[in-house]
Amino acid sequence: MKLRLGQPVTATDGAFGQLADLIVDPERRTVTHLIVQPHTNRRESRLVPLALASVTADTVMVHRTSDQLGQLPDVAVIELVNLGDQLDYGPDWSTGPQTVVGSPAPLGLSPWSVDEQILVELDKIPLGSCELRRSSRVEDDTGHSLGTLEGIVTTHGALEAIVVRSAHHGGHHYIVVPVTQVADLRSDVVELRTTAEAFHQMDTADDIFGPTDPPSSLARLEHTAGDRVRALSHRLGRMGGGTA
Repeated sequence: MKLRLGQPVTATDGAFGQLADLIVDPERRTVTHLIVQPHTNRRESRLVPLALASVTADTVMVHRTSDQLGQLPDVAVIELVNLGDQLDYGPDWSTGPQTVVGSPAPLGLSPWSVDEQILVELDKIPLGSCELRRSSRVEDDTGHSLGTLEGIVTTHGALEAIVVRSAHHGGHHYIVVPVTQVADLRSDVVELRTTAEAFHQMDTADDIFGPTDPPSSLARLEHTAGDRVRALSHRLGRMGGGTA
């Protein structure tokens, strides 16, 4: 099964929306759920078990009616939080990447303190899993960015390969990386065990998913904002931990 982030999603009674994100068990290397975003409102995104889905002609079919799909767990959350807060949605849930959608001052233009608040958008995800988006960063074994995640290839949920939109090869080429070359999976990041040189020598494919659009400017902004929040949280964590 080829799952391309952003591909159309239909219910049994008609079009529903698009595939927004993938939920992965990083230990077992399996895809467990899809986050499906309706055409009408991203905040009505639903958590769909992979077992309910199949792919035909580059379209994800969820084997439920639109009404039944709408009864699955909603995951999208907007919260006003203090920078560095740990959000808690109960014992069965964790949180995916946080995207800043509002702040008291433009990022990088004022000093931040732990008392300042930001408005963040995120998804609740099952505990122990990670969330991968189309803006998720793919890194080599030194942490250098190789591109962004375009999708995955899976067999009965087991991860077989990831498909990377390579910054090196431009916007119209994809590199298929076997799961044996994946060192780590965490929310918004895929870390490879290969060097950048070896990665760029892998075969490219123009049509692994068929025709597709390049990542949107919003996806790039989400990725940039997420990097800034992670950096700020890391800095505040070091400040709160005292000196060595």
